[in-house]
Amino acid sequence: MTERDRLIAVDLGGARMRAACVDETGECAEVLRRSTGRLRPGREIVEDLFQLIMRCRGEAGPGRLCVGVPTVLDEAGGLTECDNLPTLTGFRLAEYLGDRCEAPVCLFNDAQCLAAGEWWRGAAQGAGIVCGVTLGTDIGLGLMFDGRLYRGGHGAAGGIWQSCWEDGTVEDRISGQALAAEYRRRSGQERDGPELAALARAGDVAALESFHQFGLDLGRVTAFIVNLLDPEFVVYGGAIAESFEFFRHPLRAVVAASTGPRVRTQLVTSRLGEKAALLGAAKLCWDAC
Repeated sequence: MTERDRLIAVDLGGARMRAACVDETGECAEVLRRSTGRLRPGREIVEDLFQLIMRCRGEAGPGRLCVGVPTVLDEAGGLTECDNLPTLTGFRLAEYLGDRCEAPVCLFNDAQCLAAGEWWRGAAQGAGIVCGVTLGTDIGLGLMFDGRLYRGGHGAAGGIWQSCWEDGTVEDRISGQALAAEYRRRSGQERDGPELAALARAGDVAALESFHQFGLDLGRVTAFIVNLLDPEFVVYGGAIAESFEFFRHPLRAVVAASTGPRVRTQLVTSRLGEKAALLGAAKLCWDAC
């Protein structure tokens, strides 16, 4: 196979990092995983990422790398500040990995990767307008128009987490931290995302009510996106999206009540799961070259 046929795709998140070899047909080899530990020193995180990449190299060879990260790049090519990776603010990840791996590196936002992956091989395959929404420690938005990534005039399209919401931001209301805060307000207890999902499945009232409120809030933001762009699909990915059953009804009810009669947008969860960002990063990398 040629270098263009296969590359190493990486998804760097706050909870875990993943890497796999991906070829041009969309075949994804075994996904390798490692805990991120988002509050660790940045150098420790990127060293672990480098080691994960090297484990993939036996199959992929010394080809290109493509990396999805839960933030956008600044003008100097560094990572902007984000809750997922606070110790990597300003870190020039593409430059670092390129030097260590001696390979070209493409860097993308993880929501962009989600949207591209689901458009290419997932739930929104071949659709005209696709919005990928990541639901994890924070919220992100990626946009695909007719199979092409939409970056905006300054490369920052999709930065909805910064938008104002009452006396805070969207991220203050729609994120893993917001979900945990809602549960704490209702129950007085501290629980993280996986624990809240387990509690909801067990019928815990405070957990179910917290997910319901999350769905209402997400519905308001989704309705705005739908009214603005009229996409064929909004695809939700990330850890919280795995609990879609607990907030899909309030989400869809708000969107239905807040959009016009001609709207036919489908609100779905990722079909590719953890492979979505990996396939999307690979697709975006090939399209960029």
